[in-house]
Amino acid sequence: DLAPIHDPIAIMTIRGARSRLPVPHVAAFGTAFHATLPEGALRYHFCHPLVQEVAYQTQLESQRASAHARLAQSLEKDYPAAPGAEPHELAVPIAHHWHAAGDWAKAGHWSFLAGRFLATHDVSQAGRVYEQAVSAFDRAPDSPEVLRGRIASRAGLVRMSQFIEIPQQCLDQL
Repeated sequence: DLAPIHDPIAIMTIRGARSRLPVPHVAAFGTAFHATLPEGALRYHFCHPLVQEVAYQTQLESQRASAHARLAQSLEKDYPAAPGAEPHELAVPIAHHWHAAGDWAKAGHWSFLAGRFLATHDVSQAGRVYEQAVSAFDRAPDSPEVLRGRIASRAGLVRMSQFIEIPQQCLDQL
């Protein structure tokens, strides 16, 4: 059972990871909610965030990238981005995992979709995610799809500039 502060995206991510990754899983949750549970109801050992960070950093970079790629692939299978379909909120964590995996074309694609989703939900975050899309597409090898993504992500960022403050330096680089 999860604390009420955990959103559906986190739950779907945890379930997807458990079903597809054949490694032990550790979850850490806020302890304030769990302190109110009756004794014996706790089923998890909660790790300090520093312990999580140390565990993450002790993995080889290639292992971390591979794990992020597998998570992104898993989420993509469950929530594919159909051409022309409205973007889903899961575009945000999928983009994050492709960024961490270092697959710049996919990171740009999913960041662009995340920006489209956030443009109607949180415009300040949409601008940040469009900037990430621009950066990822710029790092990706040239292809027709990447070139379209470079243009579309820049257009999204310019579109967001009418709603939020985008540094002039960033706009000049477009």
